[in-house]
Order: sequence, then structure tokens, then C-alpha cells
Amino acid sequence: MYDNVWVFSFAFGDHFIKIVNQDSCIALPCIRSSSGLIGTKSISLRGYLNNDAGIYLTPTFDCPLKDSCKAHR
Repeated sequence: MYDNVWVFSFAFGDHFIKIVNQDSCIALPCIRSSSGLIGTKSISLRGYLNNDAGIYLTPTFDCPLKDSCKAHR
């Protein structure tokens, strides 16, 4: 049963990865501060699958990782 579920899940995911618009961007939370504020970045599925950094969307958020973050630059 485990193998059948795995095969179905893999085929299902593989099918939708091929038909979805891979250049459509979403806002992705990337860090949360101790005060509860959330930093976000914009990234497409293609960029995510290619390990791209994305583009930082919350410039008013004082991100503690901004000096080392590729999306922030």
C-alpha cells in the first residue's frame, strides 16, 4: 500500500508541475521577528525549483539577515 501511495503522489505532483504556470510569482514568508513581524519575498515556481533567492518585498521590515540575504540585495 505504501508503494502505491508513493507512486500515485509522485505521478500526481509530476503532472501538475508540468501544467502549472512556472513563471507566476507568489509572496513567500521568509523570516519572522521576535516582535511578530514577517518578512516576505516574491518568487516563481521556476525560481524556487532553480534555488533562486527571489526578490525581497518588505523594505520597511528591519530584517536581521539582510546583510547575508540574496533576496534582499
